Amino acid sequence: MTSWQRPDTTPYPQVWHTFQSLDSYTNNLVRYRVQDLPPDRFEDAVEHMRKYFLRDEPICASLRLAEDPVGMREICDVWRRVVQQRCAVVCFQEGSDEIVGLNMLTVVSREYQAQQQQQFASPAVRAFVECTLYMTEKGQLFEHFSVDHFLSAWGLSVHPAYRSRGLATEILRARVPLCKAFGIRLSATVFSHPGSQHPAAKVGFMDRVVERFDELTKKGFQLGQIPVEFNKLMTLSVDLDNMVWTRPQNVPYPSVWLTFKAKAADSDELVNYVVQDLPEDRFEEAIEHLIGVFIYDEPMCRAKKLAEQPESVEGIREMWRELVQHRMAMVCFQEGSDEIVGLNMTYVSSKNDKEDYVVKGSLWQEVFDAVVYFSEKGNVYDQYQVTEYLAAMGLSVSPKYRGRGIATEILRARIPLCRATGLKLTSTVFTATGSQIPAAKVGFEESFAMEYEELAKANPRFVFPGVQAKHCKMMSMKIE
Repeated sequence: MTSWQRPDTTPYPQVWHTFQSLDSYTNNLVRYRVQDLPPDRFEDAVEHMRKYFLRDEPICASLRLAEDPVGMREICDVWRRVVQQRCAVVCFQEGSDEIVGLNMLTVVSREYQAQQQQQFASPAVRAFVECTLYMTEKGQLFEHFSVDHFLSAWGLSVHPAYRSRGLATEILRARVPLCKAFGIRLSATVFSHPGSQHPAAKVGFMDRVVERFDELTKKGFQLGQIPVEFNKLMTLSVDLDNMVWTRPQNVPYPSVWLTFKAKAADSDELVNYVVQDLPEDRFEEAIEHLIGVFIYDEPMCRAKKLAEQPESVEGIREMWRELVQHRMAMVCFQEGSDEIVGLNMTYVSSKNDKEDYVVKGSLWQEVFDAVVYFSEKGNVYDQYQVTEYLAAMGLSVSPKYRGRGIATEILRARIPLCRATGLKLTSTVFTATGSQIPAAKVGFEESFAMEYEELAKANPRFVFPGVQAKHCKMMSMKIE
């Protein structure tokens, strides 16, 4: 199918991604892993695709490919050739060998494009393959992205009993470490159903070619009655030049990092709290919590009245949306409740990070630049001899939970998080006394400090009227 071969330096089979999601039977959180499909499961995987994918994928379902013996044999032969590349990935629940999900990954080479017009006897298989190749060729992937290979797929499937648990998203997310290990800069796939298009967009895939199915029919593709509107070629670029930090695949997500006791919100009774990874399905709620609380409390934002400038509010919201993709942000819950008690928008700052963030809003620009100024003055990369560290852009506790030491415990949770992910330092610009004191309690030291009056002299844009804190501090803590 292609001249590409899996690098000998990449162990096989190996685990590419681990995560937590709901069990299909108990609805308890359990661990899952996405790994290479082992050779002894090749036929099981083909059977899974035959049983589920052919009945779910819009074109195959419309043309009743599952009821076509010739077509069934031909498409299964395609999958058998695909798995020989040793790129396909399978999802298992920890402790089980049941196939939860599959992605029939394959590497497509530039020279293969001229050879891939295989003849099929089945009209249904021929229509499915020809439509897929039409979308791929229209994307001009080799020319546009200047690559000789890209990671593609001939089918993504999740077992019906495990759907609506975000598994497709996590299976697609595993393509990033896989591409990095293989040295492949691009992943591109034709996604024919919203059930795969939406997860792909969550992971970062972008629309490259979008065609309405009724327009494809007018162009001569015999596709039958397709129940969805769009067919999409979507692409994900993988940066190999700046190999920035990514969360280790062997660190389950989401994980609980700290448990502690503190007073309840409405009484002096001691109750249990947990500090854990912010789950993906709470990203937007967490960001709105910060919009509703943090930008009114944080000294710089409050002094600039950032909340009164919609463009700046949208700017800071967009930044937080980028940061949560690191999957390192932490949230605090009271045990037995899903109410957000507190948040720390933690992420990993890397020396290799590209400086391509575009700030929206004049007031957010002034606050952001002041924080960057402090970070540069602190110069923790050189001061502590690290190439990355756990940073943060926002620590917030819900008003009704304040005065209970919650901020201290959220900051303390950075220690086990850093240890698990191999980070040797955590460092943050703390702009308020209410965060500086908890940070000192946990063990943070001052890396750089400046009075707000002196900060104003350094740059007239860094004037923060009415700020109550005396100092702004860059504080750091080594992780042993």
